[in-house]
Amino acid sequence: MEPMDNIELAKQLRCPSGDDGVRVGNRMYASNSNMIYKTIDRLNIKAGMHILELGFGNGRHLPYLFSKEKSLSYEGIELSDVMLSEAAEFNKELIKESKVKLSLGNDTGRMDFEDKFFDGFFSINTIYFWEEPNKYFQEIYRILRSEGLCSKTSFRYRRNLPFS
Repeated sequence: MEPMDNIELAKQLRCPSGDDGVRVGNRMYASNSNMIYKTIDRLNIKAGMHILELGFGNGRHLPYLFSKEKSLSYEGIELSDVMLSEAAEFNKELIKESKVKLSLGNDTGRMDFEDKFFDGFFSINTIYFWEEPNKYFQEIYRILRSEGLCSKTSFRYRRNLPFS
């Protein structure tokens, strides 16, 4: 991969695009995989859980998630159509089995899910790109069930605790 200037690299890290985006996505997965797996481990996965992830990248971590529990239901939202395509191709069997649903989102922080819909939420290295993080946290709080767990690289939060 040709070296990128800092501005182009920041754009690619936020929303990978084109051939460079595929390469950046693979590098992000390689450099973040340990963090991703540890975050998944902290979700205390149990049978039948419904999990949401923001910014799933190329989705190569989903087999690890499903190795924890086969009866999960996973939904992922991604800003990059390149990463969506990569993840869909890599996880086509899980999608075919209706265990995984991947969608393209936007950066408003609004998520079109019912209140208290998910048992768990996680996101890796995305908060830096959230223009208004508080909007995201309010949505996460809204869509997590009462005992839902939010696990991120920098914090762990139970839905039923006071949110400030």
